[in-house]
Amino acid sequence: MSNSRDRSVVDDTNTDKVRLKQTENLSEKELARTAGIAGQRKFEGFPAFLKLPYEKVTEGQNNSRIVLGRDRPHSRFSGYGGRGDSHCAAIDIVAGAHGHYAKRVDEQGNPILADPNFKADAARIYLSQKTDIDANFGLRLGHIGNARAKSAIALKADNIRIIAREGIKLVTKTDDENSQGGAVKSTTGIAFVAGNDDSDMQPLVKGNELVKYLDNINLSIQELSGIVNHFWSLFLRLETVLATHTHTTSCGMGPGVALPSIELSTVVSANTAEEMSLLFPSQVTNKVNTMLQELNQMIKPLTSGKTMSLDPNHPGWAGRLLSKHNYTN
Repeated sequence: MSNSRDRSVVDDTNTDKVRLKQTENLSEKELARTAGIAGQRKFEGFPAFLKLPYEKVTEGQNNSRIVLGRDRPHSRFSGYGGRGDSHCAAIDIVAGAHGHYAKRVDEQGNPILADPNFKADAARIYLSQKTDIDANFGLRLGHIGNARAKSAIALKADNIRIIAREGIKLVTKTDDENSQGGAVKSTTGIAFVAGNDDSDMQPLVKGNELVKYLDNINLSIQELSGIVNHFWSLFLRLETVLATHTHTTSCGMGPGVALPSIELSTVVSANTAEEMSLLFPSQVTNKVNTMLQELNQMIKPLTSGKTMSLDPNHPGWAGRLLSKHNYTN
């Protein structure tokens, strides 16, 4: 979370000298009536709005306004209203025009008339029947693209909270036709773009599918581990017997041939029988390789976005591990 610039409770930085001079000659009682306390009037420096002939404007005394007009993201020539399009009605609600840059007059004392400023204005709700909403606010594509010449609502401020006493739904593709009469042919998802950076947009993970496939991967790893442990136990058994094996022999003047020990023969026979139950080593290797292939198929959804059916009676793609429409960075 960013740190806000230190500002005093009463900031006269951008208040023009004429206004400040006027307050110097006021009595304490008159100053109290212009201090903004308990609903009294407050002197602040902010620009006047540059109203166009077709616009209906309702303004407060402390840099807030509601403008009813046509699409106008900046100057009188901007937006679809500026180029003379029809069906581009707009409502612009602003609190804090020009933000901390706001002042009533320039350095020469001339009154400032301000256009809408989608970057500097402190807080805004903008509604338009037809507008380029993403371009107007400088937004990245975010995988779902930027809307052009469509109806839109934008909210912009330092912080935005959407609060519900019960539930919140973010829903797309509710109608077959958009506000301009065009067919809505595909489903556009939801993009979460932190930092307005869409360089690494990835699909969201579907939780239930992820848990199911992680469980299956875990079972396969356990089975593979069981096979390895089994052969390891056979090896340790044989190794133990060989390490403790003794037998009689003769050398030099003594005649005779060393005979295989009874212990070794017994263990080898037992191991051979057990190994036969697992077929031959090459087939065991094939079994391990098969399991690794199955494991790879289970991991594949992490990159492909789709999940394979684990039901042999219903092979093929079963679902999606990754969301088809919704992305985040």
